[in-house]
Amino acid sequence: MRFIPSARGIAFLLGGVILSLSFYSSLPFFWLMALFFALLPLPLIRFSSAESSIEVANTDRLIIDKASIIAKSEVQEIIPAVPVSREELAKAAYLAASLHHDQESRVILQYVEKAFPSLVERIKKESLTAQSVREGVRIAGHLYQKGSRSYMERLVADTMPHDLESADTMIARQGSTPILIAKDERIIGVIAIRQYVDAAAISLCNHLRNIEVKTVVIGCDSKLALSSIAKQVGCDEYVAEISRESKEDLIENHENKGFVVKGDKELKSIAQRIGEGRKELRQEGALSIFLLTSVAARSILLFPSLLIPFYPAMKKLDVLHLSTPLIALSSAILYNLLLTFFLVPLIGRLEARRVFTSMAANAFLWLTSGLMITVIGIKTISMLLRGF
Repeated sequence: MRFIPSARGIAFLLGGVILSLSFYSSLPFFWLMALFFALLPLPLIRFSSAESSIEVANTDRLIIDKASIIAKSEVQEIIPAVPVSREELAKAAYLAASLHHDQESRVILQYVEKAFPSLVERIKKESLTAQSVREGVRIAGHLYQKGSRSYMERLVADTMPHDLESADTMIARQGSTPILIAKDERIIGVIAIRQYVDAAAISLCNHLRNIEVKTVVIGCDSKLALSSIAKQVGCDEYVAEISRESKEDLIENHENKGFVVKGDKELKSIAQRIGEGRKELRQEGALSIFLLTSVAARSILLFPSLLIPFYPAMKKLDVLHLSTPLIALSSAILYNLLLTFFLVPLIGRLEARRVFTSMAANAFLWLTSGLMITVIGIKTISMLLRGF
């Protein structure tokens, strides 16, 4: 963000200096000019920040696809239901994942290819035609499917075998993701996939929390599994056990606003955009508070000295002892020049380098600063003018 002095405001300010020096003996003119210059700093400054940055800064929630914060995944173990063999479960899992390109499918395919190479060779030699279906394939008259427990329970007619039910819960509590495998709508086993959170994602989520942006991780995993991942990365909330269709709809609804993370590079990019937008918003807020406080302070400080020629009793309210209308008005004009060309850019740079604090603390800081700097600035300038 840049703070640009308005050409119109500068012209008014310089014109006011010339007119004030030309007509300094006209007291009513001084009164009107003082009123004008007490409010002048507001149009003097315009902000060059983009509207898109401010829109991003106003968001307080960021939706993160679980896949974007996972650095590495691997199969820990496969647990077949009685009396299914490990090879039969591996074949069903391989076929269920064969036509899909999500992270879990890739991990399953890699594991089976490495642990059961001869099985994979036989499958490839068969050259069977596979038809992709929801979360699986239909091949050679059989239906192979995979998914989380809640999703598979809605998808297949078979109930969860008792031995797999306890295994599913144990895997989720250990922080891994249990993937159920079904053949012909009968659950035949569970695969434990260990997922490792990206260290960069942890750092970025902590940064977002520091600037008061909540992060919500979404995934098709069970509540136990996703809550463990959310805790590791430092996300504030999580939405688990949603279907892939629901997740895609949620992402599509928020993607146009720029507040959805689908990849690890997007997380870094959006976090940076939000941070920069928040910084610009803080700078504008700091300047607005400072300028409004300065206007109010100058109005209160200048008017008593301007009214002294008409109402001598107002001298008691002249706390800065500005003495004459000429001194008061000249001090205000010079302070405006100082404010426009030095103080405003300085405040912007200082606010950009400050560590993020709450909005209330930020408002109090610039409220008190605006009051103190205005009082000290006008008093110092008036003393210098009287000395000359």
